[in-house]
Amino acid sequence: MATQTVDLSAEVVNLKRSVMRDLLGLAVDPETISMAGGLPASDLIPLDEFRDCLNAVIARDGSRAMQYSLQYDPLCEWIAGYTDAARRRVVCVGDLAGSGRHLGNV
Repeated sequence: MATQTVDLSAEVVNLKRSVMRDLLGLAVDPETISMAGGLPASDLIPLDEFRDCLNAVIARDGSRAMQYSLQYDPLCEWIAGYTDAARRRVVCVGDLAGSGRHLGNV
């Protein structure tokens, strides 16, 4: 199979590596104590509780809960019942496109 070449713009050729990528690489170093937001100590993540929740969702909804979609309706309904203002909720499937799509509705 022949190798294809692609001409890249000067902007892409000169693109610098993301500083955040480098910082996240440092954050996983066990010798690093990170004060960055969003990077809790691994031993503080409640894995047993997450496992219980995931097992309950899979038992109730099966593979439907694992499908790509705009949102997971049972989660949205639970959040709407839990919060006093359903209009203040934003539920995304873990992508920035979802965040951008919904931030105008906040």
